[in-house]
Amino acid sequence: MALRLLGYNFRPLCRTITKAQQEVTINDLEFKRIHGIVCTNIMSRGIDVSSIKHTIIMEMSSDFDTYKHRIGRVGRDGFGGKATVLIDHRTLQHPPSAQIVDALYVFMEQCQQKAPQWLKEWFERRHADEQYH
Repeated sequence: MALRLLGYNFRPLCRTITKAQQEVTINDLEFKRIHGIVCTNIMSRGIDVSSIKHTIIMEMSSDFDTYKHRIGRVGRDGFGGKATVLIDHRTLQHPPSAQIVDALYVFMEQCQQKAPQWLKEWFERRHADEQYH
């Protein structure tokens, strides 16, 4: 609702919406009749929309592969794109979640993507003692 008040036309996409409505929403996204979608993990696999330029991941997943699939929705067919992952400071203090953030940072480095400075510093502090062993 807040997006509409700001003049954006977004639609939800989740498993509680009928398959027919999901297809209409995807078609409208593909042909730019809507600005974007707000969705669950339904977009992480199997739906290919080449026009997605930005995805925002709002919650931690239990495994890194899920992140790779979510991020993989952006920049299809050689087009560039941007993925934003929202990370709560408490996530960085929770060991299982911190390991996923570690994997995200390493993945970004391997793909020659620019990580935010705070993430780079967090990663370096987290692994500083490993350099001496």
